[in-house]
Amino acid sequence: QEQEQPESEGVCPPIQDALSTPLLPATSSANIDAFDSNNPQDLYAMADMDPPTHMGRLYQFCSYFYYVAVAFIVLLAIVVIYLYPIIPDYNVCNDAVAWSGIISQIVSFHLGASFEILISIKNVNHVNVVLDKGSGVFRYDNAQVGTFTIPPAYSAAMSITDIMIIAKLEPDKFQALQIVADYHAGKLVLDADFTADLRVPGIFNFGLKYQDKGFVIDISQISDRSLCHCPTWGADSTEPLRFLELDYN
Repeated sequence: QEQEQPESEGVCPPIQDALSTPLLPATSSANIDAFDSNNPQDLYAMADMDPPTHMGRLYQFCSYFYYVAVAFIVLLAIVVIYLYPIIPDYNVCNDAVAWSGIISQIVSFHLGASFEILISIKNVNHVNVVLDKGSGVFRYDNAQVGTFTIPPAYSAAMSITDIMIIAKLEPDKFQALQIVADYHAGKLVLDADFTADLRVPGIFNFGLKYQDKGFVIDISQISDRSLCHCPTWGADSTEPLRFLELDYN
């Protein structure tokens, strides 16, 4: 015979049923793994409550703002990398005939005479670049023997521009004799130090000061002339130069 178990003394059946009923529904392990305590939606779902409308809208707004901010930062980085100014490349375009004329002035001891040197500048940037001013010095055997100035110039994006710098050699008589001797011996080398003020109008007139020290000009050897209008070294003649006057106003 089955024996009836005695009921707990002093506890009413309705109270006992209430104590044995869980306050929240059982949660599966999958729901626990997917639960995010930082997500207000999960907190309300755990409590079996509908989230307030303003909380849901605030959460969506924060999510949209986050994605927009990330996209803006990535786009800004791409624009900066694409437009960041790069120092233009340049070549000295004087050939053998031009240098021989300069040396002939030194031979005749016209030491203070000015002469012109053609420079071709390649603007590798995707924006226009303005050269506001520039200047430098020539050195021979670590001693200054001349100066030069670079006039203002405008270089369009992804283009090659020819400019003429005005130079002046002022060696003393002993240096002049050494320069002429090295030139005829085929080993004349000058060093140039110069500074230039560059400006990028398309990027809020971004300014940049460029310095180059120890730029080697080997007068007796064929240098890189790939950017020049006449890339070959003219041994007997040189083609007349054509220049374009630029308006900066």
